[in-house]
Amino acid sequence: MMHRNVFRNSVALAAGVAAMAFLISSVIQSTEVAQPTEAEQQVNEMRRLALSTDPFDQVMGQATFGVLEGKYLEEGIELPACLDLDLFSVIIDPNTPAERMDDVVRWVENFYQSQLEAQKVMYNDATRWSLTATDGGTGSTGDPINLTWSVVADGVITPQGPSDLYAEFNAAFPSQNTWINKMDNAFQRWDNVLGTNYTKVAYDDGVNQGTGGNNGILGVRADVRIGGGSIDGSSGVLAYNYYPNNGDMVMDTDDNFTYANPGGNYTFFKNVLMHEHGHGMGLGHVQPTSQTKLMEPFASSAFLGWQDDDLRGGQRFYGDHLENNDTDGTATDFGALTDTLVVTELSIDRGGDVDWYKVTLNAGPFDVTVTPVGSTYLLGDDGGPPPVSISTDQISDPDFEVLTSGLVSLGTFDANGTGFAETGTVAIPSNGDYFVRVYRKAGTGNNIQRYDLQLIGSDVSTDVAAGVPSAGMNLTVAPNPFNPLTKVRFNAPAAGAYSVEIYDVSGRLVRTLRGQATQAGTVETEWNGRDDAGNSVSSGVYLLRGNIAGQQEIRRATLIR
Repeated sequence: MMHRNVFRNSVALAAGVAAMAFLISSVIQSTEVAQPTEAEQQVNEMRRLALSTDPFDQVMGQATFGVLEGKYLEEGIELPACLDLDLFSVIIDPNTPAERMDDVVRWVENFYQSQLEAQKVMYNDATRWSLTATDGGTGSTGDPINLTWSVVADGVITPQGPSDLYAEFNAAFPSQNTWINKMDNAFQRWDNVLGTNYTKVAYDDGVNQGTGGNNGILGVRADVRIGGGSIDGSSGVLAYNYYPNNGDMVMDTDDNFTYANPGGNYTFFKNVLMHEHGHGMGLGHVQPTSQTKLMEPFASSAFLGWQDDDLRGGQRFYGDHLENNDTDGTATDFGALTDTLVVTELSIDRGGDVDWYKVTLNAGPFDVTVTPVGSTYLLGDDGGPPPVSISTDQISDPDFEVLTSGLVSLGTFDANGTGFAETGTVAIPSNGDYFVRVYRKAGTGNNIQRYDLQLIGSDVSTDVAAGVPSAGMNLTVAPNPFNPLTKVRFNAPAAGAYSVEIYDVSGRLVRTLRGQATQAGTVETEWNGRDDAGNSVSSGVYLLRGNIAGQQEIRRATLIR
């Protein structure tokens, strides 16, 4: 007998056995919490599971049964929880009645048993994608990847039978474009900060979803395929997601109106998608449940999308959004710098990672600041030892060096310790191209360290205190990916002229958008996928650099023809 109020479970199966993750909840009723008979039932059930030789019982026996923190119980908050197995993830409606939990667990058991043998061919002891349709082999930890995704046509066979996702979602959402765009936005929120590039494709050969061996193939089927069907009726299971190298997701279309709740611009729908695709990227669960991390066992609508810890996990696997820039030959080219440039959401993803940036400078002073970024919170593996406090701005010490185009060092800056910004000024001897190399100080850890980068060219006043990054423009590009039009938004500190320079991945300037901010506040312009001559540019990744009032920010955008 399970605890009828809260069931929380996280599992890591032994090597060689497939894995999945379930996000489960039931209604929390404070009047029933911590009854002695319920606790005794938990203990007895754990003893039974520990002695069982049944594969599913062994999985459940590794689970953690518990209740939420007292404040959640007092407030009666209903939150979903997640159960991890090695192959996929299942998410449960937070409004599932307590009396239905036995049915939910029975479905989990039956589905697990049906998948156990069929999915052994899919076993992969790597937690990240090692093979994609676009890349073939994806290299090692910290290397960027390309993933294709699609929504399978109605009628394609899922483990739940023929998919009916289009029909059911079209009936629940205001339009098909609404839910497709929210899915796209969920993937793009990961794309904007990781070395992952997502491309939505229209093709699909209709092969059964979630079947071992049916990996993505260009022109045939996507790496990540989303389908839907009836899983267990309204409420209960909402969705489940497979782990790499199969990122397929199946959604319970009996819960279509739950997904269609527009609250917070569909925050619940997008968080479920982003959480489940987090598993699809190889991320597991973390504790405690404090509504501060996307990959907690209990889902939350208190925020939208990835948080600090989730971003660290994703960038550890696939690098930041400017990868692959590990050498001077693959350096990210920021072009001519005559004012302030602030680039955020960067990281040294492992001890040996090095980030190279190329800038074209005028002779004179050149200021650089590298600021470690993070927060302090409790962290632990779901089902593992008790969480411990971690300060993610003090994981390792990112330092930097400025070099000429001939790789002659003009200065190395490493005076400050872990958790403190490194800042320095170099005298640029002549106009030309220069490099900034950001690296980890030896002996300061091998794990990921996020950082922000600020560069100030010689033509800009440096009245701002050294080491204090600009507040930035908050530049955004949406939709992204796009075809053929996307909107660029940013904050103007005051009225004045602005420009948005658009570069291809080779560093060639293809278009400059110019305009005038009439007052301080949000400015919006758009790019139609054409160059300055009016010609359509090809599909690919482009860097958009916004400039206003001595500030610069860069964002990446993907054009898909």
